[in-house]
Amino acid sequence: MPIYTHDETAQALFRFFDSHIKASATLPEPDPTADLNTNEVQSFRTKKIGYRLKIDNAALGTYYYKLAQTNDGGRTWTLLNNDPFHGEGGTALNVKFLTKSLGFVALMQNSGTSSKLYRTENGGQTFSEVSYTPQKIALDNQDDYEPFVAPDMPTKTKNDLLMKVGQGVQGDYEGGLAEALYHSSDDGKTWSFVKIIHHTN
Repeated sequence: MPIYTHDETAQALFRFFDSHIKASATLPEPDPTADLNTNEVQSFRTKKIGYRLKIDNAALGTYYYKLAQTNDGGRTWTLLNNDPFHGEGGTALNVKFLTKSLGFVALMQNSGTSSKLYRTENGGQTFSEVSYTPQKIALDNQDDYEPFVAPDMPTKTKNDLLMKVGQGVQGDYEGGLAEALYHSSDDGKTWSFVKIIHHTN
């Protein structure tokens, strides 16, 4: 390619390392809650991999759910399980996968006075119900009652799992703040009571 200057012409050598111009469009990060409906819940195990309890049917305030998964941060969702609660209806509390295989889902029932917890160890293909012993509270001049009805999702410690069970929307024991703490040493198959966690206002 010649270069022209005053009173002389010089020859310059240009070397192109890439003869093609490459351009790529960067898509904006999706909003994973953009299409999340009321009474649906979701959580993400990684930035891209998430799980959602989607309403499949509803009748008289009772909801029936299916479980969906995303691998692209919420852009698209695919069906993972058509009936994780085994035909039970209610209002979804939460969903959480601790690993690719191990996950939990919870369902609130009976106007917030009871719930059910389910566990999967095959990535959500099948779920089984998990039980834990309810803790009764003795009240002065009243019968004992069970305020802890809303299980939170288990969290992993170094070797075991811990789970808090709250009181739900109707809880009034210690202002609805107290929680029951449970422990599992078999990846959430069975749970043992540890203590009641007392919160101060």
